[in-house]
Amino acid sequence: MPLILAIIEDEKMKYAILGGDTKRAQFKERQPQDCGIWQFRINHQFRAFCFFSDAHTLVVARIDNHQ
Repeated sequence: MPLILAIIEDEKMKYAILGGDTKRAQFKERQPQDCGIWQFRINHQFRAFCFFSDAHTLVVARIDNHQ
């Protein structure tokens, strides 16, 4: 199970990612897909950009207000 190193306002998205519900959290790899940067929706307003530092640790590098 990956460790998420961030305080996420909406705990539902954290547990959705940890539970494997990637569609609900819109957890996907950014383009180009070999760059290693992933994104997911925190809530309606914010997105987190992150990367895997190892196989079990997801590090959030930036939180973006995409509106």
